[in-house]
Amino acid sequence: MQFGKVGDLVSILVHIAFWAQIGVLTRIYLNKSFNDGCQGYWGVCLTSDGVQHNSLGAYFTDLPSNMLGSFIMGLLTTAATIGLDSKKPVAILPQKHTWQGHSELHVGLRTGYCGSLTTFASWELSMAQLLIGGQGPQGGQWADFLWGFVIGSQLSLSSYVFGLHFAATIDKWLLHDGDEQAKALKAQSPAAEKAKQQEEGKRLQTSQKAKLGQRNEALNNADELEEEHEMALEDGLHRNAPPGDEQPVPGQSSQPGPSADKAAESPPNTAPVSQPERKARSISKTTLCTLTLLICTTTLWCILAGLDHKAVHQARRQQWFALILAPFGAGLRWYLSRFNKKLPRPLEWYPAGTFAANMIACMIDFVLAAVAVNARLGYWPLVILPSIRVGFSGALSTVSTLVAEVHAMTRQIPERLDAYLYLLSTIATGVLLGVIFYGWGVWA
Repeated sequence: MQFGKVGDLVSILVHIAFWAQIGVLTRIYLNKSFNDGCQGYWGVCLTSDGVQHNSLGAYFTDLPSNMLGSFIMGLLTTAATIGLDSKKPVAILPQKHTWQGHSELHVGLRTGYCGSLTTFASWELSMAQLLIGGQGPQGGQWADFLWGFVIGSQLSLSSYVFGLHFAATIDKWLLHDGDEQAKALKAQSPAAEKAKQQEEGKRLQTSQKAKLGQRNEALNNADELEEEHEMALEDGLHRNAPPGDEQPVPGQSSQPGPSADKAAESPPNTAPVSQPERKARSISKTTLCTLTLLICTTTLWCILAGLDHKAVHQARRQQWFALILAPFGAGLRWYLSRFNKKLPRPLEWYPAGTFAANMIACMIDFVLAAVAVNARLGYWPLVILPSIRVGFSGALSTVSTLVAEVHAMTRQIPERLDAYLYLLSTIATGVLLGVIFYGWGVWA
């Protein structure tokens, strides 16, 4: 593997790792702000884990984070996605903004932050607990179970569309990139094109006349040089110059004069740094800065996990370990994304990588939740298992990418219904895995 490819890979993974931690951290505290009020703490009571009856179970804990992450995903979309004529990688930034060329930062924000802020596995687990039950067990909440999938998918998808509309509004009214595009299109009108062709014709005629004049001048100079050369030869013959001696041509010097010295002493070519080189330097600085932040945040999580060793701080210790594990889940999801649309016909359109990431995370969550229901766990299992669910599985699964892919497929409706097939197959497979891997833990 070439060094350039290795450097690009490291740069992308560094950005994914850092932004995955920020995404999981946002999800943890956003969920707390909407759920802690139900348990008597500070905050409002709008979501629930759904274990108990009549507990807002359809409004699962991760619903706000899924909505926010989907909205940001739409906000950070490309210009082509919202139908703009420009080729901006980020529609809400100006065309010439320096961040437009930082593709690794775009991957970090979309795959790392938005993908980790949203979670499909926790959503499926909450719905499985509504259907099957949890510690108790309860279960049997069919209406909440079905309604949870309806509002979970519709609110996330509508949040993504709202982000797209917001990005288009910013580009239209704040950036004014559309005005420049309109001027460019106006310049391509028939009248402007005709005037442009006439101007080009005049410029071409002027250029041809200039070239013809230069050619005539060069021929005249050549005739003059030839006459001077013949006169010099005749003068040398009259002076009995020995045969074989070369006479200098007038206007040229056989000795190194000042001009030759200047040519010899001229400095090497000092051309300005090319645009790709400046871009590479800028990207390396961005990666170095992100790497420094990643080291600092990871060190901070480790220190806090070591300080919160008391039993009363168990919940806080869980979240520190979840932040440490988040980069591994997001990195695995990014790796699996290379398998999107790689299935053989007739399923070549199917995002198999995103589907695999969500299903793997669901299986991990279902198994860990089943173990927590049946087994008597000690202190460290009670810390690590929820950390894996919140950090690793939460970052491995994604809703923001899911709704972005579904929205892209809706453009083929009514000719093709791939969007609905993909969404329903993902949800149905998650439910089936929940019955298999989580159901046995409750029903055993």
